[in-house]
Amino acid sequence: MALAPAEMQVVLRTEGRAPEVFIKMAAAPTREFAAFTAAHVGDVVHVTVCGKEITAPVLRGKIPGGTIRLAMPDMNLANTIADQLKGTAPCPATK
Repeated sequence: MALAPAEMQVVLRTEGRAPEVFIKMAAAPTREFAAFTAAHVGDVVHVTVCGKEITAPVLRGKIPGGTIRLAMPDMNLANTIADQLKGTAPCPATK
């Protein structure tokens, strides 16, 4: 499943132990994501941004609300991922 920048709101959160990229999907992708997560409970879900895997969690249950929180190891990476998701930073060139 792929999301376009217009289909989501991306917010960088810095409260807590590690920075997070918080994604809130629009209505249509929320329904699609809920169906996808329901069908893949127990599976590893590879989350990629700009063709690079940033996390691969095991899906523990259906995610009906259209929100995703991605914990990042540092602010630099969190800012980069958030900007790439928003479409305000380019993806690195591939070789």
